[in-house]
Amino acid sequence: MGTAIEASSMAALGPALSKANRWMVLLCFPHHLYWSVAMSRFGQFAIATCLAFTMTSSMFCHGQDVAIFKIEEDWEMVLNEPDAINHSPQVTFFTTPTDEPSRYFQLQLNHAVDTQFSGGGFHVAAVENDQIIDQARSETRAALSSDGDHVRWTSILATVEGQTLFAIKNGHASQWGDFGGPDFLVRMNSDASLGLSQYHPQKSLDAVDIGFGANRVASITLLEVRVFYVDGSVVPVPVNRQP
Repeated sequence: MGTAIEASSMAALGPALSKANRWMVLLCFPHHLYWSVAMSRFGQFAIATCLAFTMTSSMFCHGQDVAIFKIEEDWEMVLNEPDAINHSPQVTFFTTPTDEPSRYFQLQLNHAVDTQFSGGGFHVAAVENDQIIDQARSETRAALSSDGDHVRWTSILATVEGQTLFAIKNGHASQWGDFGGPDFLVRMNSDASLGLSQYHPQKSLDAVDIGFGANRVASITLLEVRVFYVDGSVVPVPVNRQP
């Protein structure tokens, strides 16, 4: 699942689970096995995991002592007439696990910027204080070039063994085919007292950045958010909003 990549990880993050095992935790959500790990991290905190979705004037609340394990965001980007020669459009999506603006994950579509620029394909990264601490770059450098293409993917944000993970799954684009998977999983150390309780989908919407070629994008839509709790329950939240 997904193409081969060029990836770098900081040793300071520690070995923890292997990338393949972390991916299985994200996909399978084995809460009956994960419970002891999750609660050892969150058990001493009474976290109120209420997410107020002001864009729909609705609110849902889970139990006061039940922590969020994982959040999934379903996205769709519809193109007008992309310019393959100039790698246009170039779009970046940001996901923030906390309210700290200096710590975030990013997904760059149709380009990558780390120490230098490269066009086409996609790039995922974990960033702290303007420094990339973990990243993965698609092997493909194909530029988006199909008029009217619907590029779809799911972004995953999760907490595992004192770390916050970000990954892409179920992606599809005409030029890239299916994309995402365990090779595109990056991580950073997390604040155990907060977990994912500060997540809000509006922050993800507000942070979308079309750095080049906005006229090449017909629409970008956050379709749905799913919130997974450590007790095994899942709360789906239809969003269907654009930045």
